[in-house]
Amino acid sequence: MLLTGMLAWVLRYALFALAAPASIFWMIMGGIMLHGICYDFFFVAGQIYVDKVSTKEIRGQAQGFLVLMTYGAGMFIGAQISGWLHNSIVTSAGPRPPLSGRHSGPFRRSLRRRSLFSS
Repeated sequence: MLLTGMLAWVLRYALFALAAPASIFWMIMGGIMLHGICYDFFFVAGQIYVDKVSTKEIRGQAQGFLVLMTYGAGMFIGAQISGWLHNSIVTSAGPRPPLSGRHSGPFRRSLRRRSLFSS
């Protein structure tokens, strides 16, 4: 299930990266519709996994730690990186051409992470 969620993230980022230059409506909508699959199969599968692996005594702490890492630290780090990325892409003359390296970064990173988990 976790791999399915990771594959959905790869597909979602690919759709967004390819749709960005020409504002291709169906690709943008496809990426948006994949959000539920990404969330369910990745985050919920992670919560189910933590629930199964942890003992009854520490289950609440383990779930809390998972939430802290994904929604707390993960979102904070993601916000910092996306701010830096936005400032490096958008210039005074406007945005750089799409897929010129940094636009497709989330797609490439998610593809690499998925391949690490599937090995």
